[in-house]
Amino acid sequence: MTLKLRSLPSRDRPSTKSAAERPGKKVRPEHLHRKMRSSSLHRQERQQKKRPKLSSNLEATSPKPSSFSNRRKPPEPFRPLIRATLCLILKDNKILLLKKSKGLLGQGKWNAPGGKILPNEEPKACAVREVFEETRLIAKNPEEVGLLYFYNNSKRMSLVWTVHVFLTHEFEGVPINGREGRLEWFSIDALPFEKMWEDDQYWYRLALDGTRFEGWFYYSGEFEKLIDHRIEVKSPPNRIDA
Repeated sequence: MTLKLRSLPSRDRPSTKSAAERPGKKVRPEHLHRKMRSSSLHRQERQQKKRPKLSSNLEATSPKPSSFSNRRKPPEPFRPLIRATLCLILKDNKILLLKKSKGLLGQGKWNAPGGKILPNEEPKACAVREVFEETRLIAKNPEEVGLLYFYNNSKRMSLVWTVHVFLTHEFEGVPINGREGRLEWFSIDALPFEKMWEDDQYWYRLALDGTRFEGWFYYSGEFEKLIDHRIEVKSPPNRIDA
């Protein structure tokens, strides 16, 4: 027995076309608009899932506030220690002092000749060199009698200068004024302390007597005002005859 399949007329076959494509089938505009909007929303959601959120990236790369609050304050800028010398030159019970020129450290103040120690230079060699540069005298056999430590900004841990103090009564030549300032002889019994560094009044007498000592001096600001000091005598006086 043979079964014959009868094909349905084209009008009876199920259509694969959408309602919008079917001839004679009317689609309401609001229904089509809702379908298109739904499709667009789905597409946007898929794209957002693939694309990383900007806020997440910022959170991942930006440091958290707590990491700053627990961090220590930045240290103060490093300031290298300055090493220098002073040389007290004696003659006939007088001392040669230099009044610093305008624009130099200690301008307008009287002090002994001296300056910064160069790299790889010994303090004694520096004292001889500075004396010659500032006075044109050749110092002979300067003896180291003191060591000074200077602090600023009212901080006992902020050491800025260390100064080696030398004493001599032997020299060659005649003092000549230069760009460093004006030279003048003063009686060792009438030193112009009111026109010198504040600390000088505490250690000059010791140095002139040949006493070995160390001194610590603490200034406010950039060496504006002496606020404290300490002196330690290392040996009894051994005065050099002037």
